[in-house]
Amino acid sequence: MFKKKIAVIAFAGLMACSLAACGKKDDKKDTTATTAAATEAKTEAKTEAKTEAKTEAKTEAKTEAKKEETKEKEEAKEETKEETKEETKEETKEDTSEEKKSGDGQNPMMNFIGNYVNGRASITVSCTGENGGEFFITWSSSAAEHAEWTMSGEFDGSDKVQYYNGVKKTIVLNEDGSVADEVVNYENGTGQMVFMDLDGQTVLRWDDDMESMGAEMVFEYAH
Repeated sequence: MFKKKIAVIAFAGLMACSLAACGKKDDKKDTTATTAAATEAKTEAKTEAKTEAKTEAKTEAKTEAKKEETKEKEEAKEETKEETKEETKEETKEDTSEEKKSGDGQNPMMNFIGNYVNGRASITVSCTGENGGEFFITWSSSAAEHAEWTMSGEFDGSDKVQYYNGVKKTIVLNEDGSVADEVVNYENGTGQMVFMDLDGQTVLRWDDDMESMGAEMVFEYAH
């Protein structure tokens, strides 16, 4: 009987030890599992953070690149617009100049021929050649005396004619109107004739380099 009790006690001790050992093993397993889970979560968080940062960097880079591309396109568009405007302007200028020079094949001075007057002075405009103009000016100082100018030049397409061959004469008349005296004052005079629009009417300005005779004067079309 005593031996049985000892055997029972020994068996109980072995079982207790066994259970304790199992408990320790289970605790160890739980700790390992928890550590592994924490490590995995940490790794996933780092990976996710890196991926997110990388994605954001790519998105930001794409956005910046798109902004820069849009800016370059706008600048290129503006530059093209300016170039087109300048080209159109130049073409229009050339076309206008060409029209004035040639028109329908006639001398463009045909648009300005006639007589222009201002007080005692008058300018008669005629045309010569393909685009040349001739000018005859008379300016009376009295009934018996007047000055005459003759000059000619090429119409340059901008409503003006430069001349370098101006001749001035002073004429004195007899009572019957015949010439009593004629003096050549100068030759090879220079200047220009400028046609302008004034209140819808064509007028003529004479820029005289020799004596500034036409300074601040406008000659109106008479006929």
